[in-house]
Amino acid sequence: FVTTFAGNSWQSDMPLDRTGWVLSASVNPSALSKAIDGNITTSWNTWGLQAPGQWFQVDMGSPKAFTQIVMEQGASQNDYPRAYEVRVSNDGVSWSAPIFTGTGNIPVTMCSFPKQVARYIRVTQTGSATNSYWSLFEFNVCLSHSVNAGGSAVIAPYQADSGFTGGTAYYVTQPIDISAVVNPAPEQVYRTERYGNMTYTLPDLTPGVTYIVRLHFAENYVSGVGQRRFNVAINGTAVLTNYDILLEAGAKYKATIQEFNATANASGQITVQFTNVINNAKISGIEVLAP
Repeated sequence: FVTTFAGNSWQSDMPLDRTGWVLSASVNPSALSKAIDGNITTSWNTWGLQAPGQWFQVDMGSPKAFTQIVMEQGASQNDYPRAYEVRVSNDGVSWSAPIFTGTGNIPVTMCSFPKQVARYIRVTQTGSATNSYWSLFEFNVCLSHSVNAGGSAVIAPYQADSGFTGGTAYYVTQPIDISAVVNPAPEQVYRTERYGNMTYTLPDLTPGVTYIVRLHFAENYVSGVGQRRFNVAINGTAVLTNYDILLEAGAKYKATIQEFNATANASGQITVQFTNVINNAKISGIEVLAP
């Protein structure tokens, strides 16, 4: 089994460009570059048993938006942090309270949190091990563009509802059947929705880059085909016309997904507009992935 950062089932957030990053650590500074060299066979490590107070720090050069950190153990899978905390800073002097505390996992340690905007990130070891170093074969900082429409943050990488104008939030407790869709959102996402005439603006993308936009739906209100129809446009171009979730999914409380390509504008944004035709337009989740 070989760990890689690309093409994994656990990977949903998009890694930030690591060009120009400056790394520092409490120990073994000469090996720091190996944590971001793109080579899963090389690593930075503590060059001794992991212990509380050891830290690894990234200076990204300017404040960046991010929602996740991914630490890979590579061939030394037992070298995961036994316990750690993550803090952020914009000057490298004054640090936030921990934005995440947790324990590591084999073979990849991921921590997800509400969106942060900061220049510096510091991961500090708070646990210890009697037989293991703390190793970082690859260290990535990622940004999720996945939105739980009408709801709060659920399961990474879906963030709380944001970036919308118009519409109304709604929620059901009925379980949703996600068995018929490939790579579904967490089931809880389909229980929430935003409905009505509305527009989502998805920020923090790279201008001119074409992304995959996945729209997640489940019909949780009407019971008959034709009782809800609506239009969807992405960046002003119609992608769904008279769309009927129930007709597409085949049953109430059953997930369906529509997928499109879209290019971020000069401001690094993609817009998704929903327009009522019969009853209200609605959406449960929006996911933006790298192509």
